[in-house]
Amino acid sequence: MRYLAAFAFLVCGTLAAASPGRITDGVTGNPIAGATIYIFWYYHPLSIPLPVEGLHPADKLCSGSAIATTDANGYYKVPAAMGLHEAHQFVIAEGYYNDWEGPSPDDKHDFAQLLMPLRWDQSRRQEDNWSKRLTPFGDASIDAKLLILAAALRRQESLCNAHNDDKNLEQFHRAARQFMGAAICEASKSRLAPRTDVFRGAFGTLVDQSQLPRRNRSPVSTTLVDEACVRAGESAESSSQPARN
Repeated sequence: MRYLAAFAFLVCGTLAAASPGRITDGVTGNPIAGATIYIFWYYHPLSIPLPVEGLHPADKLCSGSAIATTDANGYYKVPAAMGLHEAHQFVIAEGYYNDWEGPSPDDKHDFAQLLMPLRWDQSRRQEDNWSKRLTPFGDASIDAKLLILAAALRRQESLCNAHNDDKNLEQFHRAARQFMGAAICEASKSRLAPRTDVFRGAFGTLVDQSQLPRRNRSPVSTTLVDEACVRAGESAESSSQPARN
């Protein structure tokens, strides 16, 4: 279904050495600090591990992955990897979305309609393979924000079986949950409430679902919004604590 674009999924060229990338505000051009980037890449066709028995699943062709966070000037370092081939990049940042992969104009799905008021420009040209411009949410509805951020968590299985990839992917998911918590806390302060179906998809595991309205399109209570804000903060704090031996 093409009604939702959660984060940047970008196919990049072949690189053999480390190079800097930069994430910026597509409106002002200012750097975006604290954006999280998850990257994975495949073996070059000439360096696929042997023996080759039939077709390799995509995850078995994955050569490696990395996680990065932009600095105060919006820069992050693309990892050096010999044989880096067909690299894929996911970008997520608090208060932003990518406007080059949006809902189809003729998509009548409820969620697509919630996203339509956002600005979409599928013809937008990016600066280069690694430097991307994101669009600020602005006055977007809390429903649109949660739909976009929650989609970053939709793929729970690793896209790559390389060493440490599960750890990298979980760090990306942790950033998505953190940004989602910030969005619901902002809604709590403004006394705004998302639709039940949107709220359930984002925070269904953190609150008592028996308190949710029966109708999907009905807004949840502000009490539940407040509770989700608190629970999201607690979850973020616990996930940031180092594991005990």
